[in-house]
Amino acid sequence: MGCGSRAQYRAAMGQAFVILTGNIDISVGGIASFSGLLGALLMTDSWQAILGFPLDPHIAIPIMLLVATGWGFANGSLVSQIGLPALIVTLGMWQITQGFGFIISSGSTIEFQPLSIAWIGKVT
Repeated sequence: MGCGSRAQYRAAMGQAFVILTGNIDISVGGIASFSGLLGALLMTDSWQAILGFPLDPHIAIPIMLLVATGWGFANGSLVSQIGLPALIVTLGMWQITQGFGFIISSGSTIEFQPLSIAWIGKVT
């Protein structure tokens, strides 16, 4: 395997399907950013918690995936059903999700994540 992480390879595989259909998706970074911020805010037990209490990662992570899937479904629907250009739709969605991420995090760093998910970001 090369010097990329597994997550980068998975994102590249998803992008390959989009490119094979003759389209482009540049909203991946914004959607990943928003979903990550949402999950961090759901799992945190600091003053930043959305619900006022931390959710278990086994509940928060599927919520993150469902939200990201919803954004992707919106992209796909706008392109395939309505016929808008993929470049315009995904560029707009990238900015929308970045903006919503900034709003829900108040532009601050999310701290105090549970130790049970610390292995996710570890490089071995």
